[in-house]
Amino acid sequence: DLYLGDETEVYFDFEGRKLRWINGTRFVEPLLSVPSNQTDYSDAIKIAKRFLSVVVREAHISVVELFSAAAPARYNPLIRQPRTMAGLGLDPQYLLPSDVETYSEKKWIGLALYKEGVNSKSIYYSFLSFFKVIQLAFRDKDKDDDKAVMEWINENIDKVLGINPDWKSEVLKPKQSAGSYLYGSGRSAIAHVQNEKGKINDPDNT
Repeated sequence: DLYLGDETEVYFDFEGRKLRWINGTRFVEPLLSVPSNQTDYSDAIKIAKRFLSVVVREAHISVVELFSAAAPARYNPLIRQPRTMAGLGLDPQYLLPSDVETYSEKKWIGLALYKEGVNSKSIYYSFLSFFKVIQLAFRDKDKDDDKAVMEWINENIDKVLGINPDWKSEVLKPKQSAGSYLYGSGRSAIAHVQNEKGKINDPDNT
């Protein structure tokens, strides 16, 4: 649950549209309204997803879409349901980055993958989504540079091992790099459901 400001609703100028956020109450989920110019509402759906990608990145919390619906303009939400609420409150004045209008398509994809990783209830899918963000950063002309990804991981792995300084000695084989391990036993194993010699991985094997 997420509160944007102290008022019942707040408006944002985003992607050339005026978006309306209605804060949740005990009786209704928070609601994001996006005007649409298309009969299938696909433009509004894309804008809504991009908005949530920015919110997840800026708020550093999971914000999951529960449902979507489309209809002519109206004041009240389309769906109401009993609920209780406690959540995080953010100042809408500082929610969106000042340079959001300059984001490239590549950056939007990266934010969408980050959102998928944060929102996922599966640690494996989260890992895969975050790894794809790194791959995207090294992607050139529709081709992944996996060697550069692994080199980047090797150069930066020590910066994140503060919570588990013995990880390398406990997990890596002799002369095995962190980049190759995370790529093979992590990213590829999750994405392709197999690891070495075509062996199928058991999801129950932690």
